[in-house]
Amino acid sequence: MRAIPISIQDFKEIRDKGMYYIDKTLLIDYIEYEYATAVFQFLRPRRFGKSTNLSMLDAYFNFRYRGNSWFDGLMISDVRPDDLEKNVYPVIAIDMKNLYTSSFESS
Repeated sequence: MRAIPISIQDFKEIRDKGMYYIDKTLLIDYIEYEYATAVFQFLRPRRFGKSTNLSMLDAYFNFRYRGNSWFDGLMISDVRPDDLEKNVYPVIAIDMKNLYTSSFESS
């Protein structure tokens, strides 16, 4: 039985460990080919997969992850089997999840 990724937001870890994953990889196709010049805001309530989706985008575009198999068997590999954009860009990821402060002035 597959594990459910509770409190795990890293796409790479979810795929490496074979956990349940609701395939949202068509978001990559939507962003890259439908609205290539737009700016996106991901506004959703807590626990709706925002961080996991951003981790997925990082795993898809970041050149550090060339040759991975994380997208094998997912919808994006059917839609874009030989995508020239996959794993060719430097990606800057800033995670402020563990940034704690008691007040605005102390930060």
